[in-house]
Amino acid sequence: MTHGCQEESCEEGEGRQEDAEHRAEVEGQVRSSLKSDFLLDAIIKSEQVEITEMELTEYLVRTSQRYGMAPEQFAQELQKAGQIGQLVAEVSRAKALAVVLERVKVSDKSGNVVNLEELRPKAPEAPAAE
Repeated sequence: MTHGCQEESCEEGEGRQEDAEHRAEVEGQVRSSLKSDFLLDAIIKSEQVEITEMELTEYLVRTSQRYGMAPEQFAQELQKAGQIGQLVAEVSRAKALAVVLERVKVSDKSGNVVNLEELRPKAPEAPAAE
């Protein structure tokens, strides 16, 4: 009597092998993310990184656009879900990373120094007053 297994093992045939691989992959990603968060949180503390209301607002606007929502609606949803603290943490961590990157010399494979400032998105220029 067969129970649905053919030439591959039953574990693989029922997707258990894929589940174990996926679980291990997700676990690795979570561990890596937590390590990054702990490191950035330590940098925030040691460097006394603080964010401004403007930085928080800019991040909120950019993120709301990714979700196709108006910034006000997105902010309300975050507040309802109790995620405002998470938003503040994300902005703080991004700023902490920027603080560290300002001190790092980055070079390409050829050894040429990369100017990180040139990679920063440029703010749109205001039209000149006539």
